[in-house]
Amino acid sequence: GAPSSTGRDAGGGPCAAFDVAVGSDVRKLGVAFTSMPPGPAVVAHIERASWAERIGGIAPGDKLLAVNGSGVDEMSAEDFTRLMGSRPLRLVIAREAAGQA
Repeated sequence: GAPSSTGRDAGGGPCAAFDVAVGSDVRKLGVAFTSMPPGPAVVAHIERASWAERIGGIAPGDKLLAVNGSGVDEMSAEDFTRLMGSRPLRLVIAREAAGQA
């Protein structure tokens, strides 16, 4: 099923995190990042007609926090690339709350 939307954060929290599951049948995610770990992996854009566009929920500016339970900030670019190619895959993504300056 499609991921459910968490809606807007009425509590004024800095961000909302959500999980995305990638099944074994998905070959390419269709997500491009502004930079590679170590450090933050921020979504630059979503490719048209890709898996990520079809499921919705992932948007430019979202920050990838974890891949299969491993924190992205501490991993090497090599580990990040290897993990992103594995299936099944579980991503934890954070979105900045709307209206935060």
